[in-house]
Amino acid sequence: MSLRSVRPLGYGGFGNVDLVVDKFGMYFARKTFNVNQPLDVGLADNVRQRFKREVKIQKQFNHRNIVPILGDGLDVDPPYYLMPVAESKLSNDLEFDRKLGGNFIVAVMEIIAGLEEMHRLSIYHRDLKPDNVLRFLNQNGVDGWESYYAISDFGLISVKDSTVSRLSTTGMARGSDFYTAPEVCVDLRNSTAQSDIFSLGCILHDMVGLRDRRPLFPIDEHGHFGGLLLGCTREEPERRFKTVAAVREALLALDLSSAQLTDPVAETIAGYLECAGGMRDEQVRALIDILDRKKGSSDAEAIMMRMKQDNIVEICSNFPERGRRLGLLYAEWVKSTSFGFERCDEIAVRLQTFMECCPLDVQADCLLAMLELGTSHNRWYVERKFMSLCGPSMKGELAGRLAMEFRILGAEICGAIRHIEWSINANRAVLHPLLVAALKDVCS
Repeated sequence: MSLRSVRPLGYGGFGNVDLVVDKFGMYFARKTFNVNQPLDVGLADNVRQRFKREVKIQKQFNHRNIVPILGDGLDVDPPYYLMPVAESKLSNDLEFDRKLGGNFIVAVMEIIAGLEEMHRLSIYHRDLKPDNVLRFLNQNGVDGWESYYAISDFGLISVKDSTVSRLSTTGMARGSDFYTAPEVCVDLRNSTAQSDIFSLGCILHDMVGLRDRRPLFPIDEHGHFGGLLLGCTREEPERRFKTVAAVREALLALDLSSAQLTDPVAETIAGYLECAGGMRDEQVRALIDILDRKKGSSDAEAIMMRMKQDNIVEICSNFPERGRRLGLLYAEWVKSTSFGFERCDEIAVRLQTFMECCPLDVQADCLLAMLELGTSHNRWYVERKFMSLCGPSMKGELAGRLAMEFRILGAEICGAIRHIEWSINANRAVLHPLLVAALKDVCS
């Protein structure tokens, strides 16, 4: 590929980034391997091979919140790869406004979505920091342009590159070690999902922290986010959040903007969701009764917002028929409600949880709710989840039930599927054959 260098964009410990243009006038960010820090000669080839390996790993992903590799030259000297050109880095955006214009929760949710995809394949970043989170623009066709964040630069640090032992706490620049989990600085092979969760907690602290923090130490401070920050950054990895999904749920549980409870009875019933020993039958019955009676009210919304995955699994497992009714109510609520962008991903996960423990009618309703949620909010994560759940491996009984619903909805379903095809560049042909046939019948 013939590329002309336009100007430098930046550099890191093991690479230089330049703006380049090809013969067709397409612009790319090219990262070229280069050792920009003191390094033993014997380690240079090892780091070069790691650079190539990390590029191959990053190429596996096709996810909005992971920076795509658009091309590479791994067999040339020095090796390089191409990325889309970012508008900015999270580090620059935080320097300008640590709350990101009030959208910091959305940014954290997008980082979580990218990490969740990586961790699904047991791949850990190991070098997550604001410099490695890039902001891009996407033309959404509805409101013009939208910005989003994506993770880049997969884990090029090693224990021998760490500068923790050579820099004082006060003099340390905000580089890798300012965000790195302590176990990773001991040995890179100690990396786990909890290592990335530690780094995520440090990034969140940049946005909401009340005082300066010490690198490699737990963040223990009071305030609205204090418990969550500590849960991310405890010294022992096993005492941190188990998954990034759990971090997302805890963040949403802080209830930053959801509807408030106005009815004392509803407040009592909402408290049942926090019962340490589990809910009793009469409590579950009261919960479902008030959600049914108060559909569309702020009290019903507040209770739905407070419902966690553990609540769903517990109710569906212990009280299957009540769990079925709750699943239908939840799907109906999702289809008729407008949500903040940052909540969509977790709501989709909860819909999937209902699908995994409820009968066929709930599963179909949850998929339709997921489709509505994704397309009405233009949320790629949710749209991709819908497409994945409706692929060829979908159970025939569920595909048949959903195909029937497609035929009932008619033109409405055609518009939703067209939106997904445009939004995430999907193709309806990859859906289950029964769904493809139904769409052919109603959308021709």
